[in-house]
Amino acid sequence: MLLIFLVLLLPSLAFTQAPNAKGNPKPHNLSLWNFGRMGKCVLKYNPFIFNHYGCWCGSGGGWDPIDENDRCCMIHDKCYDAAVESNICSGTWWQYVASYKWKCVDHTAICERE
Repeated sequence: MLLIFLVLLLPSLAFTQAPNAKGNPKPHNLSLWNFGRMGKCVLKYNPFIFNHYGCWCGSGGGWDPIDENDRCCMIHDKCYDAAVESNICSGTWWQYVASYKWKCVDHTAICERE
């Protein structure tokens, strides 16, 4: 499992973006990497500790979120659902490698529309 995570994550590190010189947030790309960055934006720590937590964190998802942490995972999953429904990406495997843009504003992760 760790090997799969590293194979998916390490190539994405080359494409991460930092804030510009004025400190304004720039959109970030790459889905699995984005999830970790979004979690750090909102929670201020790495969200991978929530893998298999609640009804939405980890693979799959459904039912009502059990708390605000689980709700964050639900919102993340629904961001992918919107991308699939709008034909930006397709298939389950794609959600781990597909790019999408978002930004962090005042500890809030905001998906951008394209």
